[in-house]
Amino acid sequence: MKLACVPVCNYFTADSRVKRTCLFLMKHGFEVHVLAIGRTDLPEHEVIDGIHVHRYRSGAKQPIRRGVNLTALRAFDAYVRGCVQWVRKHRPSVVHYNDWNTLFLGPLSRVPHRSIYDMHELFQDLDYLNFPKAINRVIAGVDLQGLRRAEAVICVSEPIAAELRALTEKPVYVVRNVPEPRFSVGPGRADITARLRDGRRHLVYLGALQKEKGALDMLQVLSRLPAEYALDCFSGVTPKNAFFREVAESMGLTNRVQVWETLPLDELYASIRHGFAGLSFFVPSSRIYEYALPNKIFEYFLAGLPVVVSEARAQAELVAETGLGLVVELRDPERAAEKILSWAPPTVSRELVERFGLTWEQEEAALERVYRDLGIIPAS
Repeated sequence: MKLACVPVCNYFTADSRVKRTCLFLMKHGFEVHVLAIGRTDLPEHEVIDGIHVHRYRSGAKQPIRRGVNLTALRAFDAYVRGCVQWVRKHRPSVVHYNDWNTLFLGPLSRVPHRSIYDMHELFQDLDYLNFPKAINRVIAGVDLQGLRRAEAVICVSEPIAAELRALTEKPVYVVRNVPEPRFSVGPGRADITARLRDGRRHLVYLGALQKEKGALDMLQVLSRLPAEYALDCFSGVTPKNAFFREVAESMGLTNRVQVWETLPLDELYASIRHGFAGLSFFVPSSRIYEYALPNKIFEYFLAGLPVVVSEARAQAELVAETGLGLVVELRDPERAAEKILSWAPPTVSRELVERFGLTWEQEEAALERVYRDLGIIPAS
């Protein structure tokens, strides 16, 4: 059987985009191996839905902190050594690279293979992750080499694709981060649906609560809306989002803001479909967020929710194209609240979602085109 290797610099516990890529490769006859970061509470080797997962860790017992620090560097070193060893031993015919921090595998392993570079963000943006500018320049340089060395490049939005085509002569494809078509069915979780049907208009947010993703902007807009509006965030209650809960309390919004644990997708969609609208308030302060097209928007649509998004370019263009939401400007929360108050949300039906091609079937066809164009899988 043909071997495909999919390196990803995370734990591979919740990376749905990478998992969809793996299932696509399996569908086309590949035995798929994911090379991931290790953690003490995760198995070094396991099989998830037919995907072989290998995790490499440094042996350190403390959690890995994001950013440039000794623990992270040691973990990355162990990951690099483990990945290179695996590739040299098994010699996969295809490597589907995920993001700049897996690109080391080609030059270090020196094993001939077909290569696709799948980038989930715009790493040429020197504001990436708020690292020091010197670090960001190194990331941009590694990314640029990957763009030119791979046979094809995949990104998540047309604005990113336009930038990349000016940097490489290799073909650039867009495969949006659209989840599997799990449309909302069933009653949902009783306590959540009871809250979302309590007579108020519940704005729903999915994903990590971060300032760059508009966490505090959501509170600013909510504070200017009448008390009939509430905000429900399915983000998990973690130390990382304590700042959000503290600010909500300081603004007197505790009774209108609820942070829930994350849920399985089927249960999530069935629960949040009782909300008023989904929020995606990316702060358009850099190209990373201007050009991002987050999967939460597509998840709202699958749950039958219209969306309220910030003016960040890629998501604003999608909303304008489909008419399935409202665009507000974060720099004027008063005006944003006025627009929401006067807004008549559109009905988001399964038929509309499919008509606009907002499901994984369309994106899987785009991914298939990459592999067919390169001759890795036969033409249909």
